[in-house]
Amino acid sequence: TNIVSIDTSKGVNTDILVIPGVGSFGYGSSQIHSNHSVLTSINDHLSSSKLAIGICLGAQLLLESSEESPGSRGLSFIKGTSRILSSASTYSGKVPRIGWNCVEYNSIRDYFYFVHSYHMIPDNPDVALTTPDGIVAAFRSNTVWGLQFHPEKSSSSGFKFFSHIL
Repeated sequence: TNIVSIDTSKGVNTDILVIPGVGSFGYGSSQIHSNHSVLTSINDHLSSSKLAIGICLGAQLLLESSEESPGSRGLSFIKGTSRILSSASTYSGKVPRIGWNCVEYNSIRDYFYFVHSYHMIPDNPDVALTTPDGIVAAFRSNTVWGLQFHPEKSSSSGFKFFSHIL
């Protein structure tokens, strides 16, 4: 099963690339890195000025690594890693985190649906949006977004978020 559907003879021919994901970092990483054409197409799109959105595991794959799968490489678009959620000094909830959490962006405060056991730690905290308990909910670098939450499961909040970034 491919996690990315790309015509490798033509590369990515789209204005918006969505890298979805549910599952382990190691498996997702191996699926991307095992196909040179897919990897090249994704990297070409990420380095263009076109919009790219990584969702959940897809966002974590934009980072360099994850302690979930030592030795597995991310796409390294954003310097940083992901770690088990219970390692965050500001988080005291259950793992996995499942439910609605507040996120503020561009003077908008809204609630989004999260399902995750690992949290993203970009090296540059200035690119991150956090939940009130300090967990990175999203990061942005130019036209590339990494979303730990699931906008597609967040009802009108997700729709508003997509409307804002599109």
